[in-house]
Amino acid sequence: MNNLDSLPAIPDTVITRDGQEVDTSSLTWEVQQYKDGGNNRVLNFKALHDISFEDNPILSEKALHIAKLFCVNTLRRYSPTTSHSYFRAIYYFTKWLSNEERINPANKTVFNWSQLDEDLMRDYANWCEEIYGVNERISGLRTFYRWGVSQGYSDFSRHQAAAINSISLKTHHKGANVRFNHPTKGPLTKEEVALINRALRQDQGRPTNRAIVMLFHELGIRPIAASRLTNRDLKRIERGNQIIYQIDVPRAKQKTQIREVKRRPISSKLGLLLESLMEGEPDRPLLHWLGNRNPSSTILEGVTKWTREVNIISPRTGLPLQLHPRRFRYTIATEMANEGASRTIIAEILDHSDLRNVAVYVETRSTISEYIEQSTNELLEPIIKYFLGEISSNYQEQAGNLPQVPAISTQINLINANAIGGCSANELCALAPPLSCYICPSFKAKPDGPHQQVFEAMLSFIKQHAGTADDRILMQLDEVINAVKELICSLNTTNEEHYHDNQ
Repeated sequence: MNNLDSLPAIPDTVITRDGQEVDTSSLTWEVQQYKDGGNNRVLNFKALHDISFEDNPILSEKALHIAKLFCVNTLRRYSPTTSHSYFRAIYYFTKWLSNEERINPANKTVFNWSQLDEDLMRDYANWCEEIYGVNERISGLRTFYRWGVSQGYSDFSRHQAAAINSISLKTHHKGANVRFNHPTKGPLTKEEVALINRALRQDQGRPTNRAIVMLFHELGIRPIAASRLTNRDLKRIERGNQIIYQIDVPRAKQKTQIREVKRRPISSKLGLLLESLMEGEPDRPLLHWLGNRNPSSTILEGVTKWTREVNIISPRTGLPLQLHPRRFRYTIATEMANEGASRTIIAEILDHSDLRNVAVYVETRSTISEYIEQSTNELLEPIIKYFLGEISSNYQEQAGNLPQVPAISTQINLINANAIGGCSANELCALAPPLSCYICPSFKAKPDGPHQQVFEAMLSFIKQHAGTADDRILMQLDEVINAVKELICSLNTTNEEHYHDNQ
C-alpha cells in the first residue's frame, strides 16, 4: 500500500482566511501578504524537495506531503505571513539536516517526521544558538509537531511533543535597539532629526523617495501599511481658505478579515507631494512606483537612496546616516514617551494592540525636568547649526525694506508687540512664522528682539502640553528651541565681546 494512502490529498486550491485563492496544484504556492497588497509570500515546496544528500531528497515523499498538509491548514487559519513563517521553519530545519547529515543511518537519503525527537531538536536548537545567537527558529517546528499529533498521524507522538515543547528558547531581546540607543538601529538623535527636517524643507532628493521618507518621518507607520495605501486613502479637506490633508492608514497585524484603517493627519507639504505623484483610479496604489512583488524592499531601497541623495552625515557617528523605516517608528515613540505620553497613546499611534510592546519607550524616557534642564543649559559647541538665519547688525537700516515678523504665534501663548526680525525671501512663506523663522535661511534676526520671551514661551508650552499635543508639533518645537537658544547664546557672546572691547 502507498504510504500516502492514509493521508488526505492536497487540494488544488486553498482559500485563505482573508479570502485569497491560492493555487496549490504545483510545487510553488504564491499568496499576497494581504488581500489588498503587500509583499508576495512564496511557499516554495520545490526548493524544499530539492534539499538533498548525495543527489537524493532529504525528506521522504510522506514527510513532504505532511508538510504541505500543515501549510494548507495554516493558510486557512492564519495570515499568509504566519503561514510563510511556518514553512520557513520546516525549510531551515531540512537544510540543517542536509548540512549536518543528521539522518537515519540505515537509510541516509530519507527523513521521516517519526525521526524528529527531543535529542535531534536540542541539537538543532543548540546549533541555531551557536550560529545566530538565538534558537527561536524551533518555535515553528514545535507548532508543526503539535499539529501532527492533533491530526493523529503515526509519525508524531504526544510523548515527544511534550519533550520537544520543554526545550527552552533563547530569543531576541525585544527593544534592545531602543533600550540601549543603538547608534545605527535605534531612535534618531535630535541632531539627526534636525538634519532630516532641513533636507525635507528644502525639497531635497527625488520626489518619490522623499515622499516615502516623509510618510515614515511624520507617521511612524509600518512598511506593509504604506504599501497598502490607495489613492482613495489620501483625504483633501477644504475649510474656507485652508486646505488640510489626512490619510487612512491600513492597520497591520489584525486578525479581522475586514480592511481596517486609522485616519491620521499629515502635513500640507506631504499631502501636496503625494497629490502630485498620484496616478490612476481611486483604488490604485498611492505609492504606485513600489511594484507588486516586494514593495517593502522597494520602500527600504527608497529610504536608503534618499539618504544618499541628500548626503546626511550623522553627527553621532561621523558616517553617512543609516535610515530604516523602523528607526522613524522608534524615534516618534521615544519622543512621545519623553513628552509624557502614556502607553495607551503610544500604542494607539504605533497601532499596537498590546501595551507590552510599547513598555520599552516608557521605561527609557527622560523626565520633563531633564528635558527642560537640557534645553536651558548653555550652548557650548553645537553639534549642528540649528539657527540658519543671520543676526542683522544694521537691522534698523534694513527694516524698511524687509517684511517684519511679529512675535505672535497660534501654536503657543506668545503675543509681543515687537518684531523678532525680518524676512528677505521674495515669495510666500510655506512655513509657520514666527517659530519657523528661526530655522529659515531667509530670516534676519533683530538683535534686540524678544527672543528670550519666545524661548520661555516654548518651554512653558512643552510643560503644559507634554503627552497631549500632537507629537509632530513638539518635535518641530524641539528644533526651533535649539535654534532660538543658539541665537540667544550668539547674541550674548557678541554683547560680551562688545563690552570688553569698550573697556
